[in-house]
Amino acid sequence: MANFKLKKYSKDTIRHKENIYKKHLKEEFDDILLTKITLNDYEHYLASKIEQGYSRGTVLTTQQSMKAIMNVAVKHEKISKNRLLNVVYLRLKKA
Repeated sequence: MANFKLKKYSKDTIRHKENIYKKHLKEEFDDILLTKITLNDYEHYLASKIEQGYSRGTVLTTQQSMKAIMNVAVKHEKISKNRLLNVVYLRLKKA
């Protein structure tokens, strides 16, 4: 979040991004190395969010946040590539 805060986003935007991470991503992925997260496992995670009743918008926002995390990891050479770029959105039906 430190790098994110340097870009001078509004306090509300920063709070929103932190909440998405804490509520949706941290519990599921906090103890897993980014190199161990597979596309298949991640797509199952997103599908489970839909099954739990989360809105399509919430799931897409969560996906955008995870994509950003992975892109930063690539940029800082923590992982070689973002393996979540090809997430299938067709499974996420419009409300």
